[in-house]
Amino acid sequence: MTLGTDFSGDFDLERGLNEVGGSNALALTQAIIRRLSTPLGSLNDFPEYGADLTQYIGTSNPSEAVIQFDVEEQCYQEEEVESVNVTVVVKDTSISVDISGTTAEGPFGLTVSVDELGVSSITPEA
Repeated sequence: MTLGTDFSGDFDLERGLNEVGGSNALALTQAIIRRLSTPLGSLNDFPEYGADLTQYIGTSNPSEAVIQFDVEEQCYQEEEVESVNVTVVVKDTSISVDISGTTAEGPFGLTVSVDELGVSSITPEA
């Protein structure tokens, strides 16, 4: 079993429309990152897709529990995800989200950082 394929690029598709896939978790982590940087409801055919984490920047006292729920919900919408553990830390003007989980192929993990400039991530190498 593989995790399938996806177009390469964390936040935007690469110009050459390269694909990632196979038995590694890179395609899955890129799909999760796109979910966490896409506003909920912005895709007409997929109203449950997305939880743009930048929406919490600049709000007074964003709830770590609410952010954690949003991230977990988006991760579980990826059919390969069997379990996920999310840790959220809110600082003055940034949010750090550590995600670790499992699929039938094994573990995956990534760290997402959100600030006034947007969402960035650290993903594992292929």
